[in-house]
Amino acid sequence: QTRAEPYQGCEGNKPLHHRFSTVSHNAEDMHIGKQVRRNGPWRKYHAQGKVQRRTNHVKDVKARVSTDQTRAEPYQSGNGHPKPAPLPAQVDPTILSPVQVYESAVRTGQSKGLQIPAKTLLLSFLAGSFIGLGALLSTFVACGTTGMSAADPGLSGLLKGLFGLPTGLALVVLTGGELFTGNVFFLTAGVLDGSATMAQLKTNWLLSYLGNLVGTAFVACMTWAAGTIGSVVATQGACSMATSKVASAFLPMFLKGILGNWLVCLALWLASSAKSLPGKVLGIFLPISMFVTLGFEHSIANMFFFWQGWFAGADVSVIDVVVRNLLPVTLGNIVGGAVLVGLAYQCAYGSNK
Repeated sequence: QTRAEPYQGCEGNKPLHHRFSTVSHNAEDMHIGKQVRRNGPWRKYHAQGKVQRRTNHVKDVKARVSTDQTRAEPYQSGNGHPKPAPLPAQVDPTILSPVQVYESAVRTGQSKGLQIPAKTLLLSFLAGSFIGLGALLSTFVACGTTGMSAADPGLSGLLKGLFGLPTGLALVVLTGGELFTGNVFFLTAGVLDGSATMAQLKTNWLLSYLGNLVGTAFVACMTWAAGTIGSVVATQGACSMATSKVASAFLPMFLKGILGNWLVCLALWLASSAKSLPGKVLGIFLPISMFVTLGFEHSIANMFFFWQGWFAGADVSVIDVVVRNLLPVTLGNIVGGAVLVGLAYQCAYGSNK
């Protein structure tokens, strides 16, 4: 019925389909004709509605074009456009961030706590052996610079720091050894973060300490039997080094132990942050050379110096070794690694702040 009704428009009673059936040179009429043929009822295309719809359509197109141009334009201050989000910071692929290093230390502490005792003893024996080899090299450098020690102690200490203990610690890190002074940091991080228990911490510390002690004794025995320090100069140097280690009071040795393991644990931190072998070695080298040059104390290295001194004939009693050196230095190493590194960075980067 709707289609049968006569068209009441600007052209009289002419039906709508007749109006657009003729060829027109008017592009708008041709377009509307196509719309009518495609979309159905003629009542949707009466004259007034047609004009209004085309006006709205033009406005919509202009709005979309304007929006696209706005998105394509770079940000300019004061034009009312929102400032785009900043680009993400560039990440160095060769090193880990401090947060990632601490998270790695927590995972290391967790794995060390779950490790079976036999494996811990074996790896700690090897780690003590490597530290003993590094300390042996340091002894040889010290014996070769005896005259320099009196004339220029700073240069002599630097030479001892450049060789010896940095090499020993690098061997420990790169082979996965269990070094007591390093485990102080790793297990403390694991306990503070909740990944390890106090029982695991105590067990690991005890086993690694005993294993390191046996490892240093093994290397000292092997090198003495092989005649490595059989010369008069080397023997005198070994005896002198062992004697000097028990010449200080309790408090200075305790403080030197704190400073010593602070730098050792920072060396382990730098080694953990590097992803390449040269980066790990350099990260170990810098803090350890500083620690040796400044004369700080490391309990595991001191074990080797005492074993070496006893084999060379040093007149040092076991009580003096324990009371005047190993006890204060070990306690200082625990404070330096657990408090100044483990607790400090747990407060800064840990998940359980």
